[in-house]
Amino acid sequence: LKVKIKKWLASQGYPLEMLVANSLRKNGFDVTQSHYYLDPETQSNREIDVWATAPDWTGVIEISFIIECKVSREKPWLLFTSDQPLNHMGRAFSFCVNSLSARRALIDKGVDKFLDVPWMKKDGRVAYGFTQAFTSGADITFKASVNVLKAAISRKKELSKEKHSPFFFLFPVIIIDGPIFECFLDEGGELSIQEFEDGFLSLPISI
Repeated sequence: LKVKIKKWLASQGYPLEMLVANSLRKNGFDVTQSHYYLDPETQSNREIDVWATAPDWTGVIEISFIIECKVSREKPWLLFTSDQPLNHMGRAFSFCVNSLSARRALIDKGVDKFLDVPWMKKDGRVAYGFTQAFTSGADITFKASVNVLKAAISRKKELSKEKHSPFFFLFPVIIIDGPIFECFLDEGGELSIQEFEDGFLSLPISI
């Protein structure tokens, strides 16, 4: 029975959540598992797998990673990438959910220093969409991305209402136990599919 339970737990992604949470704790983050937040659209409670915050004893800044964990070993995730999707984006507003005061603080340092911040740089190809291979019906990739975005926006509303941690940066993240491929047209117009470790997804949807 224990073997069956372990197999079922693995298929549902629980060991992956535990592994991610433990890794973050070992690296000094304050971590909450199975964190509940208020959906900004439906006002109902929803769950996010892992919430990790960098410790700050001053109460002035919050840097958090809102993480959804997915197991997808038999059905790889495919990211459709391009070298163009970020060309016309306002980068201060695009790469995470953040506060107006945080953006102003970065901008006040000057544009050159602002663009030198590592998370402002997305070199190479960036995904404009993604899906799960060998599936039909409900798109769990879109559902996962909306969930982390909603959780980040919910936290932004909390921080804005509470009037503390005026400088905050909230990063939505999806971690997958399984292969990830990027798909794009090469210079000859042929479809190229390449496995890779991680990628950045631009998802300009309104919530």
